[in-house]
Amino acid sequence: MDEPPGWALRQRALLDRLADASQLFWDRYVATDGSLHWRAEFPGRDGADDGYESFLNWPLAYTLGGPRRLLSLAAQGWHGVTGQFTRYGQILDEYERGYDWFHQGEGNALLYQLALADPAGWRERVARFADLYADPARGNYDPATRTITAGHTGSGGPRLAPYRFSYPFTDDLALYEWTARHEPYGLPYRDLPGIARFEDLKDPANARRMGEAMNRRMLPGDTAVNLTATGLVTLAHLVTGEPRYRRWVLDYVEAWIDRARANGGLPPDNVGRSGRVGENLDGRWYGGLYGWSWPHGLGPIASAAVVAATSAYLLTRDDGYLDLPRTLLDRVLERAVTTDDRLLVPNRYDDRGWFDHQPMEPRFAVALWHLSGSREDWARVERLRRGDPDDWSAVPGERGRFGDANTRPWVRYLAGANPGYPSRALGEAHAQLAWRCAQIRADREPAGSLDLHHWQLVNPIGTEALVQLTLGGPAPIYNGGLPHARLRYADADRGRPGLPPDVAALVDHLDARSVSVRLVNLHPTEARRIVIQGGAFGEYRFTTATLPSHAGDGYPGPVGSPRRPRPPEARRQVAVDDRRLSVALPPGHTAHLELATVPCPPETA
Repeated sequence: MDEPPGWALRQRALLDRLADASQLFWDRYVATDGSLHWRAEFPGRDGADDGYESFLNWPLAYTLGGPRRLLSLAAQGWHGVTGQFTRYGQILDEYERGYDWFHQGEGNALLYQLALADPAGWRERVARFADLYADPARGNYDPATRTITAGHTGSGGPRLAPYRFSYPFTDDLALYEWTARHEPYGLPYRDLPGIARFEDLKDPANARRMGEAMNRRMLPGDTAVNLTATGLVTLAHLVTGEPRYRRWVLDYVEAWIDRARANGGLPPDNVGRSGRVGENLDGRWYGGLYGWSWPHGLGPIASAAVVAATSAYLLTRDDGYLDLPRTLLDRVLERAVTTDDRLLVPNRYDDRGWFDHQPMEPRFAVALWHLSGSREDWARVERLRRGDPDDWSAVPGERGRFGDANTRPWVRYLAGANPGYPSRALGEAHAQLAWRCAQIRADREPAGSLDLHHWQLVNPIGTEALVQLTLGGPAPIYNGGLPHARLRYADADRGRPGLPPDVAALVDHLDARSVSVRLVNLHPTEARRIVIQGGAFGEYRFTTATLPSHAGDGYPGPVGSPRRPRPPEARRQVAVDDRRLSVALPPGHTAHLELATVPCPPETA
């Protein structure tokens, strides 16, 4: 190595400072038992997922090579939040008592990261929680109809009783109140007499009738967002090796593939207890909980479809499972319109037809291309780029709601059109870290008055750029997606996950059959040994590795000779035929590895 690359210096500085930032957060907001400084009672229903999200990305940062303290604090935070929300009533037997999978997926993301970092320590819980769905005796799943039995499920079984849909919450369980917060979503249903506008819900009688209709139509039976449960059960297979979890995932995903195929490629959003689409909605394929009509439409459904399809693909390496979200995205894109040079797709559907046209988020299309590497999946990403007048090379100044704001510039980097992205993305990550730490230091809000989402908004640990650049993967789908990456690292000398101290990594090329990574050892006197694994779960096998060969190049020259650049490096290829390879990196050295890969089912246990 001659001059240390700027991206490598920024990457190591970021990794090495994350633990200090997490400690600042901990000291301000967290009690000694890991619970959040907040209130003694919480009457609302939402919340457990938000508690867990407060520590999101801490275990993942450790898995990348951050200090061990990130893992220990995150584990303590998980236990503290679990106990805290057990006291509030949302958690039973360490798991969500009964809620929709849009929120369960958000809350489970911390558990998934803990299990990735420490499989042995979290294996029992992951399996126990997965059995809430994989074991029909728990009541959440009916193998005869291949349906999850309710829109709200969990450790308390399917929740079919009247449910609060209002916020802030009232004592009346069957009320859907008018609130300014809900108004942008519009009416959940438009077929109730006397309720034509959202303002009509200001009448308590109308609010009651709407709430009763939502309870009656949305809660019994399956809903498309329940596909997110596949992430939990897939992880249970990976940490235990038990084939029954794999069978459950494939059976459930295939049931939804059949439903989507029968509906012209679009997954319906509701299935009754009998297994019939539209059973609770007079035959309508739309109108379910977190479905096509209310509140968000495309986003939660596409998110669940991607989580399910990529989980099934991970377990089988069968590209056909990816057709579930592929076809969904294509059917929506067929209905796109262009306004002011911007491609807009309809996000929602109800009795009036398609509506709510917005730009399609690229994260779903990118997730598919990242796994398949196919030209067709890349063409979908490119169509979204061409339909977006914004600069896809620009690095945004915020993380985004789903922690994936850098998707666009990373894709352009991999396309060879954004060479400065690594340094700029890491620089912005440093700025975000400093800004959030400054907010924590300046925060004077009393603990009891904090909003439910307050801790997420100041959580200093962001990992998107680090995951992209070191592992060669996109940010996990926020609502319960597993991490999908081309590489993973371990410190061979310290026996722990992640890059060794002083080592930086940059994935600079990806395609269907290869990945290239540049490794840098910044330490001038100590060698480092790095184990590289194919994929987050060993789902790729390396066939060959092409690497530098400097034998006999005359470097560094005799004592007293002037420093000079290395001569052009020679390259040599070695056979690997394994999921892992070990790299010995001398002091002050860099190595550019070109790794040929083939996909294979992941390792388990």
